[in-house]
Formats: sequence, structure tokens, C-alpha cells
Amino acid sequence: MKARAKGAGSAPGCAKHGLVEDAVVLRMSDLRRSGAFDSGGMPWSSPGWSRRGCMGGRLDFRVHADGRDRVRVLQLWSGHAGAAELPPVTCEPIKLTVTTPFFGGVRWWATCPSCGCRAATLFWTGWQARYACRTCAGLRYACQREKEPARLLRRSGKVRARLGEAAMWPVERSTDGRPKWMRRATYDRLRTAAERLDRRAIVLFANAIASGADPVFRSAS
Repeated sequence: MKARAKGAGSAPGCAKHGLVEDAVVLRMSDLRRSGAFDSGGMPWSSPGWSRRGCMGGRLDFRVHADGRDRVRVLQLWSGHAGAAELPPVTCEPIKLTVTTPFFGGVRWWATCPSCGCRAATLFWTGWQARYACRTCAGLRYACQREKEPARLLRRSGKVRARLGEAAMWPVERSTDGRPKWMRRATYDRLRTAAERLDRRAIVLFANAIASGADPVFRSAS
């Protein structure tokens, strides 16, 4: 696997990092499950672009072998752009490779056009001229910008999801009964942990609001 140079491909002159959740996502696993790699070189359309978990338009492309064993080229087009901010129409080839997992089968990978490294997912953002891996696109996950109050609430929501409770604002938490088959000791321990996280989050939220600071996200840098 090709080594990635430090800072390779990051957007020049872009001081702020974008968010993965705001980027158009192209996952090799989704294409494989949709049968894109079995189309025999014929044009194929995906159900749509994925952005923040929502579909925002369709993707048209062609897959064909490039003469080497199990290596193909993925030709991309953004078509049927019913939503704004879709990538511009492009026919840039993206080379695909496969690896063989230990327990059999094959796993498809894309070669990042910017740094040449293997990637399972490529991203497109408004300031990019091409698809790229997360490092080259300069993207971070939203949780990496969370401040402590938001992080505590997210952790509390995960705990309460195990308890079968809705992840709402702490003072509106439901008080549903113990899930079936969960031990009483486990239920009490998880509920105590969630309440402790909620109390800490409320105090930090109040302090941040009193000081005029954003209690949720750090400034992008």
C-alpha cells in the first residue's frame, strides 16, 4: 500500500476544514452491493448521491477492465442533478483495485486521484475540482469539532439508546421501563451513567451560554 505523504493533497489556501457530513460520498462498498462492478462495461446509474445520509441526485458511470488482472477504471458522471451542489459533470477516470480478505471473497478499493493511496470512500466538496480521499479533501467528522457539552450529550444518547429510550434533551428524557432480558444491575448502572452525563452537560451548557460562547462546536481551523 502506497505511503501517504504528510498533508498530501490538502486543499491549497483553505484554512478551514470541511465536514464529512457535508460532502458528497462515494463508497466502493455501495457500488459493489448495487452491482456496478458486474455491469460488463455498460453504463450504469446508481440510485443517487449520498449526502448527510440523504440522496441528492443520480450518478452515471461506466466500469471496464484496463487490461490488467482484476483492475478496472471507474468513469464518473454526475447526471440528473435535481439537487443543488452536485459535483460538476466529469469523466475523470478513477482506478480500482481489489484485495482478497483472509476468509475469501474480494474487497474493492478506489485509488485516490490526488495522492494515489488506496481508499474505500471518496469525497467531493464545493472547493474540490476532483474526487479525493478524506485526507486529501481536508475533511473532518463533525464530532471532531464538538465541545465538551455536545460530546457529553452524544455519549448520554448512546447509553440511553441501549436502554431503549429516545435521545432527547435531558429534561425531556423518557422514563421507559427496563428492556426485556436486561439485568437490573446493568440497567441501574447505565441509567446512572446517563444521568451523570446529562447533569455535567447541562452545567457546561449553562456556563458556555452565560459567557456568550458556542456550547456545541469549536470554530473550524
